[in-house]
Amino acid sequence: MVGPGSEVDGTAYKIFVDVPPVEIPDWLVTELVRLAQVEKKERSNPTVKTGPNGKVTEGGRHYKLMEEIGRRWDGEISEEDFIAWAVERNDELCDPPKPIAHVVQCVRDIMKKPPHNPGPKVMLGNSDKSGNVDPEHWTLTSLSTIEAKPIRWLWTNNIAIGKLNTYSGEPGHGKSLISIDLAARCSVGKEFPDGAPNAIGACDTLICTLEEDVADTIKPRLLAAGGDPKRVHFISQSGRALRFSIVQNEAKLRSLFSRHPDIKLAVFDQLLDFTRSNQNADTEVRQELTLLADIANEFGFAAIGINHLNKKTDLKAMHRVAGARGWTAVARMNYLVFKGEEKTPEGTFIRHVCPLKINLAADDRPSLDFVIAKGGVLTEALIIGQVYPILHWLGPGTATADDMGAAAVRTTEADTWLKKFLEHGNWVPSEEVKDAGAKQKFSVDQIKRAKQRCNVEDRRIGMPARTEWRWRAVEGDTVVSVAGLLQ
Repeated sequence: MVGPGSEVDGTAYKIFVDVPPVEIPDWLVTELVRLAQVEKKERSNPTVKTGPNGKVTEGGRHYKLMEEIGRRWDGEISEEDFIAWAVERNDELCDPPKPIAHVVQCVRDIMKKPPHNPGPKVMLGNSDKSGNVDPEHWTLTSLSTIEAKPIRWLWTNNIAIGKLNTYSGEPGHGKSLISIDLAARCSVGKEFPDGAPNAIGACDTLICTLEEDVADTIKPRLLAAGGDPKRVHFISQSGRALRFSIVQNEAKLRSLFSRHPDIKLAVFDQLLDFTRSNQNADTEVRQELTLLADIANEFGFAAIGINHLNKKTDLKAMHRVAGARGWTAVARMNYLVFKGEEKTPEGTFIRHVCPLKINLAADDRPSLDFVIAKGGVLTEALIIGQVYPILHWLGPGTATADDMGAAAVRTTEADTWLKKFLEHGNWVPSEEVKDAGAKQKFSVDQIKRAKQRCNVEDRRIGMPARTEWRWRAVEGDTVVSVAGLLQ
């Protein structure tokens, strides 16, 4: 049966009676059925209203949460991790967020159901011209026919060529500066931070970033780090850094790397900006990052992805990377970057690069510590009249990835202690506060930072010949005086 023509000009279909019918492939039937089911489900879904901030408002929050939680349920995630993820999504999606008890019940209800099945994905690249996949055409290859090869290293035992490598951490802790430092070293063939030789020699780097301006930040920082700007590139459109999706521009990326074989390092800062996947959808994330790793392997460069952390400071370091587990699972070398509590004699915070998940080398290695140079004994570079930060590497340290969580817990403990100590509301000499804190194993810096976070004000009290700083807790918004910050 043939329906009426659907052309705008009313042209009728031509019917050829002498042409044999074509059998519809199974994969197409399955896909059409799936699309029909999705359309039916969407028609039955209630309208979800969003507020000015884009979050779901009352009346649609429960449905949206159940939909998100249902899609995340893969049958493998633990209840604890699932609840932690769902609570975070609740905060991100709903305004106001649903009560935590409600979220917990949603998770437990979904976990009673079969895992989410997104349906078949049609991959024509794996099919013949008809779209059918014939299992009889699969081929077994014996490992005896495969030539064993060593891992190719850009930076020995740290950054692997042909693989995805990641640096994850809080904003401002030095992840992007590390990528600039590595790009500068590659551009001139300089040895790496631990003293390992640059076996490849001077090579090109591709930097893909949307968070920093190329002209006033990326290039000056590269020059400050001693890099050669002729060997560092970015993908541009009308002179500006281009935002693109890796999976949607696979052909263009392959063409680019085939035309520029000197690129041995490609930085994606942050990695999420160059994907189209749902950050929390593990299957989607793994598909996109696997594609990036495949391209890196084919064209012989090391891919570095910069990731942010979630807000769950009580989780193990491995679970602090924002989004699905695929962000670290696909990468072969994962590192955590964080600012510790300790300082150098010059008063600069020591930062740590710690192994997070290492698949291609020893994972029990020490941290690699560094500081961001701030003048004085440490050197800063002057570029076009401005001061730009550079990294000063200190060598091996003793920190581990989980120390970041311990520092966060210690910060909370300092805040709690200070509020309790000053809860009476009376003025207390600052030296008395610091002495009492020292007995609880809090450093002066920890107490000062707790003061800035808590509702504590300060005042100089006494006669001109004999004065002292005093602190007291106040109600309402946090009060921090300029004078107090200068102590």
